[in-house]
Amino acid sequence: MITTLRLATGDDAPVIARLSRDRIEQGLGWSWTAPRVLRSIADAETNAVVALDGEQMLGFGIMKYRDEDAHLWYGINTGRWGQTNGIMQSISLLRTVRREIETVLEINPQSARGRAFAGNVLMEVPGFLGGDRAGAENQFRRGIEHDPHFTGIRVDLARLLIGDGRYDEARRELTLVLEERAPTFIADWTVKDKPRATELLESIKNKK
Repeated sequence: MITTLRLATGDDAPVIARLSRDRIEQGLGWSWTAPRVLRSIADAETNAVVALDGEQMLGFGIMKYRDEDAHLWYGINTGRWGQTNGIMQSISLLRTVRREIETVLEINPQSARGRAFAGNVLMEVPGFLGGDRAGAENQFRRGIEHDPHFTGIRVDLARLLIGDGRYDEARRELTLVLEERAPTFIADWTVKDKPRATELLESIKNKK
C-alpha cells in the first residue's frame, strides 16, 4: 500500500465527514458533518490533511492552531492510523503523537482527556521506545484530579492496575465508574465505559 498525504480541498469534505461518522464518531453522535468540515478547510487558521491510497481516502486530520481538541484528535488519529497499519512502533509516528500530547497539555495543563491520552501512550508503547507504566499511572491520576467524573480515564487506570496485579485498586476504580451519576461524557459512559467496567470486574472477580 502506498500512502500519500496532501492538503484537503472542498471536494474532500463529504468523504471526510463520512469517515468521521463511520470510524471515529460511531455511537457518539455525528458532529463533523460535511458543512463543518468544509468551513474548516476554508479557514486560514486551520490545516486539513488527507491520507490517500490511490484515490481511496484512508484517513484525515483537521488541526486548528492552538486548539486543544484539534491537537488532541490529531494525535489520537495518528496513533490509531499507526495501530491499524501495524506501525505504531514507528519512531516518526511516536514523535508526532508525543508532540501533540505536549501541545495539548501546554494549551491546557488541566486537560483530563490530554492526560488520558498521555497515559495510554505510556502504557501501550514498549519500554524501549519510551513506555513507562509508572508514568502512565501518574498521568491517569492527574487527569482524575482534574475531572473525577471522566469515567473513561478510570477504566484506563483500572486496566493498568489489573496488568500490574493490583486488583483491589482496580475494583475501586471500576466500581466508581459503575456508580457514577454525573459522567462528563454520558454517551461514552453509556456505550463504552459502563459495559467495559462490568466486563473488567467480572474478569477479576476471583483474583486477589
